[in-house]
Amino acid sequence: MLSEASIIKFFKNEFPDYIGDDAAVIQFSENESYVITKDLFIEDVHFRIRYHDAANVGHKALHVNLSDIAAMGASPMYAMLGIALPVHYALYADTFIIGFAKACKASNVILIGGDTTRSAERMSISVTLIGKAPESNIKLRSTAKIGDVICVIGNLGYAHIGLHYLEKHEPGFDNFKEAFLRPIARVAEGKFLGQMQHITSMMDISDGLYLDLNKLCKSSGVGAQIDLDKLHYEKEFKAACKSLGMECTKTQLIGGEDYGLLFTVSASEYKEMAQKFCLSFGYTPIIIGEIIKDNCVKFIHKNVSRSLQLQPFYHFGEIV
Repeated sequence: MLSEASIIKFFKNEFPDYIGDDAAVIQFSENESYVITKDLFIEDVHFRIRYHDAANVGHKALHVNLSDIAAMGASPMYAMLGIALPVHYALYADTFIIGFAKACKASNVILIGGDTTRSAERMSISVTLIGKAPESNIKLRSTAKIGDVICVIGNLGYAHIGLHYLEKHEPGFDNFKEAFLRPIARVAEGKFLGQMQHITSMMDISDGLYLDLNKLCKSSGVGAQIDLDKLHYEKEFKAACKSLGMECTKTQLIGGEDYGLLFTVSASEYKEMAQKFCLSFGYTPIIIGEIIKDNCVKFIHKNVSRSLQLQPFYHFGEIV
């Protein structure tokens, strides 16, 4: 079956040194490396014209790439933009371009080139982002260690709820819609965590916590145990899930496009790390579990093992 996982597996086998993290790492000096990522943003797969304002599309197209750079502990520097546009999208395209340029300037990213072409029916966007970091600051998915605690940054499940409200044409619930339409990459937080040597692994949360944690565990050759009692549900989140007929726990585990950060840290160093992080950002990363020996993701609730049937997140019509 054609799938994202099978395509990545094939190319990783063919080119094992650079594929497998949120971005590729290319060393250019004794102590520093470029960090390079690319994402496609396709109409009716990643966004819908009917409720995605063009400026928001420009913002999101950059921030999904910024999130990859953040997950590596790096700083973004340069972007390249490729766009394929139907002829009748001229006005929408103008607003998109302005939005993309504004997002670049707000993130201190310089656009250095790209390509434009015509498409038959739908809009397609390709963004390549280049960052850099000291070699010692770069974080990978493959270096989590047994006994580490698992931490998350960001509002889990918010974008997933926002997507459902947008698809249903429901009024209100703007915080959730905003989380889906205009995600904010955790660039400053990622760079901060990159500088902390006791952070053992990191990646962004783009395909949902459950799916992304599985990827991290597979890369590191470890397992994970999530304590469901440590997931936090705000009153507004509970109300939104109830109105949509969703379970809070499953929504936080499978909801995609949050673009938070998932990372592991030595258990003995968590307290000091969290204190320093809170002083810098005004909030604290949440511990949701620990890295274990078993090669799977397990769940506990009130210290008792629990089995969950989870359907991973996918975009509209995306290959699975």
